[in-house]
Amino acid sequence: LLALCVYGFASAWWSATQVNGIGDEGYYMGVSQEYWRTFDAYLHVDHPPFSMALGGIFHGLTGANDLMSFRLPHLILYGTTIFGASVLAWVVGGPASGLLLAAFLSLDPYLKAIAGFHVTDADVSELLLLAAVLAWGALTRRSLKWLGFAGFFLGLALSAKVTTLFYFPFLAFACFPAFRGKRVWAASVLALTLLLGLSAGFGFQVRDFGALSAIYRFAMVHNSI
Repeated sequence: LLALCVYGFASAWWSATQVNGIGDEGYYMGVSQEYWRTFDAYLHVDHPPFSMALGGIFHGLTGANDLMSFRLPHLILYGTTIFGASVLAWVVGGPASGLLLAAFLSLDPYLKAIAGFHVTDADVSELLLLAAVLAWGALTRRSLKWLGFAGFFLGLALSAKVTTLFYFPFLAFACFPAFRGKRVWAASVLALTLLLGLSAGFGFQVRDFGALSAIYRFAMVHNSI
Protein backbone atom coordinates (compact mmCIF):
# COMPACT_ATOMS: atom_id res chain seq x y z
CA LEU A 1 0.00 0.00 0.00
CA LEU A 2 2.77 2.43 0.91
CA ALA A 3 4.59 1.68 -2.35
CA LEU A 4 1.44 2.50 -4.35
CA CYS A 5 1.02 5.77 -2.44
CA VAL A 6 4.63 6.78 -3.04
CA TYR A 7 4.35 5.91 -6.73
CA GLY A 8 1.13 7.89 -7.10
CA PHE A 9 2.58 11.00 -5.47
CA ALA A 10 5.90 10.78 -7.33
CA SER A 11 4.28 10.29 -10.73
CA ALA A 12 1.83 13.18 -10.13
CA TRP A 13 4.77 15.37 -9.09
CA TRP A 14 6.72 14.43 -12.21
CA SER A 15 3.68 15.13 -14.39
CA ALA A 16 3.22 18.57 -12.81
CA THR A 17 6.84 19.50 -13.51
CA GLN A 18 6.45 18.66 -17.21
CA VAL A 19 3.49 20.94 -17.93
CA ASN A 20 3.51 24.73 -18.05
CA GLY A 21 0.60 26.78 -16.74
CA ILE A 22 -2.79 25.59 -18.01
CA GLY A 23 -6.14 27.30 -18.47
CA ASP A 24 -7.12 29.25 -15.38
CA GLU A 25 -3.94 28.72 -13.37
CA GLY A 26 -2.58 32.21 -14.05
CA TYR A 27 -5.84 33.77 -12.88
CA TYR A 28 -6.02 31.47 -9.84
CA MET A 29 -2.45 32.38 -8.88
CA GLY A 30 -3.46 36.04 -8.84
CA VAL A 31 -6.55 35.26 -6.75
CA SER A 32 -4.45 33.25 -4.27
CA GLN A 33 -1.95 36.07 -3.90
CA GLU A 34 -4.71 38.58 -3.27
CA TYR A 35 -6.55 36.23 -0.90
CA TRP A 36 -3.47 35.83 1.28
CA ARG A 37 -3.13 39.62 1.32
CA THR A 38 -6.77 40.41 2.18
CA PHE A 39 -8.39 37.11 3.32
CA ASP A 40 -11.47 38.21 1.38
CA ALA A 41 -13.66 35.28 0.29
CA TYR A 42 -15.56 37.53 -2.15
CA LEU A 43 -12.53 37.90 -4.42
CA HIS A 44 -13.33 34.86 -6.54
CA VAL A 45 -17.05 34.39 -7.14
CA ASP A 46 -16.59 31.18 -9.15
CA HIS A 47 -15.75 29.04 -6.10
CA PRO A 48 -15.39 29.16 -2.31
CA PRO A 49 -11.89 30.02 -1.02
CA PHE A 50 -10.41 26.67 0.09
CA SER A 51 -8.47 25.78 -3.06
CA MET A 52 -7.22 29.33 -3.58
CA ALA A 53 -6.10 29.53 0.05
CA LEU A 54 -4.48 26.08 -0.12
CA GLY A 55 -2.60 26.76 -3.35
CA GLY A 56 -1.31 30.10 -2.08
CA ILE A 57 -0.13 28.90 1.31
CA PHE A 58 3.59 28.95 0.40
CA HIS A 59 3.15 32.37 -1.18
CA GLY A 60 1.47 33.59 1.98
CA LEU A 61 4.13 32.13 4.27
CA THR A 62 7.31 32.65 2.23
CA GLY A 63 6.40 35.01 -0.62
CA ALA A 64 7.14 32.35 -3.28
CA ASN A 65 5.61 33.19 -6.68
CA ASP A 66 6.73 30.37 -9.00
CA LEU A 67 4.12 28.05 -10.48
CA MET A 68 5.27 24.92 -8.60
CA SER A 69 4.92 26.68 -5.24
CA PHE A 70 1.20 27.04 -6.04
CA ARG A 71 0.91 23.46 -7.30
CA LEU A 72 2.79 21.81 -4.43
CA PRO A 73 0.02 22.16 -1.78
CA HIS A 74 -2.43 20.43 -4.13
CA LEU A 75 0.07 17.63 -4.69
CA ILE A 76 0.48 17.24 -0.93
CA LEU A 77 -3.30 17.00 -0.53
CA TYR A 78 -3.38 14.35 -3.27
CA GLY A 79 -0.63 12.31 -1.62
CA THR A 80 -2.29 12.62 1.79
CA THR A 81 -5.62 11.53 0.31
CA ILE A 82 -4.14 8.43 -1.34
CA PHE A 83 -2.63 7.29 1.92
CA GLY A 84 -5.44 8.39 4.26
CA ALA A 85 -8.35 7.08 2.20
CA SER A 86 -6.60 3.77 1.50
CA VAL A 87 -5.76 3.20 5.17
CA LEU A 88 -9.35 4.01 6.15
CA ALA A 89 -10.66 1.61 3.48
CA TRP A 90 -8.27 -1.05 4.85
CA VAL A 91 -9.63 -0.52 8.37
CA VAL A 92 -13.28 -0.59 7.27
CA GLY A 93 -13.27 -3.21 4.50
CA GLY A 94 -10.05 -5.13 4.99
CA PRO A 95 -6.70 -5.28 3.15
CA ALA A 96 -8.25 -5.95 -0.28
CA SER A 97 -10.35 -2.78 -0.06
CA GLY A 98 -7.38 -0.68 1.01
CA LEU A 99 -5.09 -2.01 -1.71
CA LEU A 100 -7.76 -1.69 -4.40
CA LEU A 101 -8.44 1.95 -3.51
CA ALA A 102 -4.72 2.73 -3.32
CA ALA A 103 -4.20 1.19 -6.75
CA PHE A 104 -7.09 3.14 -8.23
CA LEU A 105 -5.97 6.49 -6.78
CA SER A 106 -2.30 6.05 -7.64
CA LEU A 107 -2.83 4.67 -11.17
CA ASP A 108 -5.83 6.68 -12.39
CA PRO A 109 -4.36 8.97 -15.08
CA TYR A 110 -7.24 11.45 -14.99
CA LEU A 111 -6.97 12.16 -11.27
CA LYS A 112 -3.19 12.43 -11.44
CA ALA A 113 -3.47 14.74 -14.46
CA ILE A 114 -5.24 17.41 -12.40
CA ALA A 115 -3.88 16.63 -8.92
CA GLY A 116 -0.80 18.77 -9.51
CA PHE A 117 -2.52 21.81 -11.00
CA HIS A 118 -3.58 24.94 -9.14
CA VAL A 119 -7.31 24.40 -9.77
CA THR A 120 -10.29 23.27 -7.67
CA ASP A 121 -11.27 19.99 -9.36
CA ALA A 122 -8.89 17.53 -7.73
CA ASP A 123 -9.26 19.11 -4.28
CA VAL A 124 -13.03 18.68 -4.11
CA SER A 125 -12.80 15.13 -5.51
CA GLU A 126 -10.24 14.11 -2.90
CA LEU A 127 -12.14 15.68 0.01
CA LEU A 128 -15.38 14.04 -1.12
CA LEU A 129 -13.60 10.69 -1.38
CA LEU A 130 -12.38 11.00 2.22
CA ALA A 131 -15.91 11.91 3.30
CA ALA A 132 -17.32 8.90 1.42
CA VAL A 133 -14.89 6.40 2.97
CA LEU A 134 -15.57 7.82 6.43
CA ALA A 135 -19.33 7.61 5.77
CA TRP A 136 -18.81 3.97 4.81
CA GLY A 137 -17.14 3.44 8.17
CA ALA A 138 -20.00 5.23 9.93
CA LEU A 139 -22.53 3.02 8.15
CA THR A 140 -20.82 -0.29 8.90
CA ARG A 141 -19.85 0.57 12.50
CA ARG A 142 -22.88 2.70 13.40
CA SER A 143 -20.34 5.17 14.72
CA LEU A 144 -21.19 8.82 15.33
CA LYS A 145 -17.46 9.52 15.52
CA TRP A 146 -16.90 8.31 11.96
CA LEU A 147 -20.00 10.22 10.84
CA GLY A 148 -18.57 13.36 12.43
CA PHE A 149 -15.32 13.04 10.52
CA ALA A 150 -17.31 12.43 7.32
CA GLY A 151 -19.25 15.62 8.00
CA PHE A 152 -16.04 17.58 8.58
CA PHE A 153 -14.52 16.56 5.23
CA LEU A 154 -17.85 17.16 3.50
CA GLY A 155 -17.75 20.71 4.91
CA LEU A 156 -14.20 21.14 3.66
CA ALA A 157 -15.30 19.94 0.22
CA LEU A 158 -18.12 22.49 0.25
CA SER A 159 -15.55 25.18 1.03
CA ALA A 160 -13.74 24.12 -2.17
CA LYS A 161 -16.67 23.86 -4.61
CA VAL A 162 -20.44 24.33 -4.29
CA THR A 163 -21.16 21.22 -6.39
CA THR A 164 -20.57 19.36 -3.10
CA LEU A 165 -24.20 20.24 -2.29
CA PHE A 166 -25.35 17.54 -4.69
CA TYR A 167 -23.76 14.86 -2.48
CA PHE A 168 -25.57 15.81 0.74
CA PRO A 169 -28.73 13.76 0.10
CA PHE A 170 -26.71 10.67 -0.81
CA LEU A 171 -24.75 10.86 2.46
CA ALA A 172 -27.95 11.29 4.46
CA PHE A 173 -29.82 8.45 2.74
CA ALA A 174 -26.80 6.15 3.02
CA CYS A 175 -26.02 6.74 6.69
CA PHE A 176 -29.20 7.57 8.55
CA PRO A 177 -30.81 4.10 8.23
CA ALA A 178 -27.89 2.75 10.26
CA PHE A 179 -28.66 5.07 13.16
CA ARG A 180 -32.12 3.89 14.17
CA GLY A 181 -32.97 5.25 17.57
CA LYS A 182 -30.38 8.02 17.41
CA ARG A 183 -31.08 9.77 14.12
CA VAL A 184 -31.50 13.14 15.85
CA TRP A 185 -28.00 12.72 17.29
CA ALA A 186 -26.68 11.63 13.90
CA ALA A 187 -28.23 14.63 12.15
CA SER A 188 -26.89 16.97 14.84
CA VAL A 189 -23.37 15.54 14.63
CA LEU A 190 -23.40 15.73 10.84
CA ALA A 191 -24.67 19.32 10.82
CA LEU A 192 -22.19 20.55 13.45
CA THR A 193 -19.14 18.86 11.95
CA LEU A 194 -20.11 19.97 8.45
CA LEU A 195 -20.28 23.54 9.74
CA LEU A 196 -16.90 23.06 11.41
CA GLY A 197 -15.34 21.82 8.15
CA LEU A 198 -16.91 24.67 6.20
CA SER A 199 -15.60 27.15 8.78
CA ALA A 200 -12.11 25.66 8.53
CA GLY A 201 -12.21 26.00 4.74
CA PHE A 202 -13.12 29.66 5.14
CA GLY A 203 -10.24 30.19 7.57
CA PHE A 204 -12.76 30.41 10.45
CA GLN A 205 -13.92 33.76 9.09
CA VAL A 206 -17.63 33.27 9.64
CA ARG A 207 -18.30 36.81 8.42
CA ASP A 208 -17.45 35.58 4.90
CA PHE A 209 -20.12 32.85 4.84
CA GLY A 210 -22.28 35.26 2.83
CA ALA A 211 -19.84 34.67 -0.03
CA LEU A 212 -21.10 31.09 -0.25
CA SER A 213 -24.57 32.35 -1.18
CA ALA A 214 -23.10 34.71 -3.80
CA ILE A 215 -20.95 31.90 -5.22
CA TYR A 216 -23.94 29.53 -5.33
CA ARG A 217 -26.04 32.09 -7.22
CA PHE A 218 -23.19 32.66 -9.67
CA ALA A 219 -22.74 28.91 -10.17
CA MET A 220 -26.45 28.43 -10.93
CA VAL A 221 -26.34 31.11 -13.63
CA HIS A 222 -22.92 29.96 -14.97
CA ASN A 223 -23.90 26.30 -15.13
CA SER A 224 -27.23 27.05 -16.80
CA ILE A 225 -25.36 28.94 -19.52
